[in-house]
Amino acid sequence: NNTKSSYLNLTLDINPWESSDLRYSIDWTNSLSKTRKANIEIASGIINDLGQTISFQSVIYKYFQLKASAEHRKLFSAGSRIPSSLFVDLDIIYKRDRIELCFTLVNLLNSLDYAVKYLGSFSNTENIYLLRQRSLMFRAKFSL
Repeated sequence: NNTKSSYLNLTLDINPWESSDLRYSIDWTNSLSKTRKANIEIASGIINDLGQTISFQSVIYKYFQLKASAEHRKLFSAGSRIPSSLFVDLDIIYKRDRIELCFTLVNLLNSLDYAVKYLGSFSNTENIYLLRQRSLMFRAKFSL
């Protein structure tokens, strides 16, 4: 079995104004797997994976901070109908002196599928995982 992979990443980091940060990243991966027996190819598979992430954080007003992120992922495979995944999360944080309160919205768009593909010696498998639904979490930190 022989596997070859290529990987490309581009990241951009910008500070639009003081106390803010905007980041964008795009990744592309190509994997090719071939299995041979007596110089005859008996199995092969290709995966192309594209991933994009964008995140933003900033102080909104004095003690309030906003963090938002989105992740998009798409697997490309010949003869396959793999869904793309899009996840959006949001944090609203209140920080003052010895207290920090945080509301977190996870999976804001309620994306329920996450696909993974594996290249193996004789088989290529696709798994689609069912994820947790949209949720709201609250976190509090205190220091004495």
